[in-house]
Amino acid sequence: MADARNSTQAFKCARAPRRAPAMLTAAAALFAATGITAGPTLADGGDPAHMLADRFAASGKKPAAVAVAPSPSAKARDESLKAYEDEMLARARTEAEARAKADLAREEQIAAERKRAETEENGRKLSERLRAAREARRAKEAQDRSEAEARMRAEKAAEETAALRRADEEMKARSEAAAKAAEQSLGMARDRFAEHRKRLAEKIARQLAAHPPHALGGPVQAISAGDERFDGRTVTVLLVMDAGKKGIRRWNKNADPMLCVDESCYISRGPDTAAKAISRSKAFGPGVALGERAGACRDKLVCAFRGVALTSEKGWMQPIDLRILRHDRRAAHLVSADKSCRVQRGRLSCSGVIDGGDYRAWIVPEPTAERAGSEALQAALQTHLAVAGVNPAQ
Repeated sequence: MADARNSTQAFKCARAPRRAPAMLTAAAALFAATGITAGPTLADGGDPAHMLADRFAASGKKPAAVAVAPSPSAKARDESLKAYEDEMLARARTEAEARAKADLAREEQIAAERKRAETEENGRKLSERLRAAREARRAKEAQDRSEAEARMRAEKAAEETAALRRADEEMKARSEAAAKAAEQSLGMARDRFAEHRKRLAEKIARQLAAHPPHALGGPVQAISAGDERFDGRTVTVLLVMDAGKKGIRRWNKNADPMLCVDESCYISRGPDTAAKAISRSKAFGPGVALGERAGACRDKLVCAFRGVALTSEKGWMQPIDLRILRHDRRAAHLVSADKSCRVQRGRLSCSGVIDGGDYRAWIVPEPTAERAGSEALQAALQTHLAVAGVNPAQ
């Protein structure tokens, strides 16, 4: 009975799952000690010794001792078998624990590797997302900058176009206004010129038709052209000007006389020296107004201009009172040499005098002025060329 129970218990232990190779040796020793041949294998092909070792390792409990008869030999054999079983079970437990620890370490390593791989993958994906986000942000910023620059260029172009349009409109308006003003000024100038020509023509007609007035003590006998050798073109002009009433002349009752005859102007050098002839452009330039001015007749109302040349027997004479910016131009007269001028007892006398309203002038032939001399010319100027009862030419 004891042998049968031992065999049954061994068979049950042999049905446990296989866990370790050491359990096979323990099962073989157990069957050899009991003298029972191992039964047939399980239907699923499992090893009974391995199944027994796995069962003991999983439960952690010692199997119940096989009940045997209390014979001396059986007792000793049971104790030996029990000790061997305990040793095998301890070894199986140790191997199971080592294998469990190895499996746990391997699982932990696999889990750590998997976690590291997942972390690396997540990091890579995050890096890709960050890089994509940076590239998208940079592209967006570049696009915004390009759009802003395009807007600025468009606004600047629009402003420049508007400014050009306004400038064009202003220029056109100014041109039209200037053309209109020029046309009006030209019309007014034409009217004034026509009126001036009309007045000049009337004055010339009156001067040619009027009888010459008398001056310097009354009428004198006219001399013929053959009495003196004279070409009729070189004269001395004795000029007396009234002080102007505009600008500085309202307080400074003097004048800076300059004489213009035809296309030339003359700066006086005194009654004994020929006047300096200059062109009209130079006479009205800054060199005369700010520099030389009236020469010997500066700040004087009376002036003698020696050696004045007429372009023909008659010429247009115009006295000028020099100022700084705007000169006082007196009325022009058509003049010719007064051949009635004579020198008697050191005194110059002429029948004709030019009266311009705000100035008077004698047109003395140059040979007569030379015979008279500077003192007689100066004396004639001091009398202001005026005699009571004179009816001056117009």
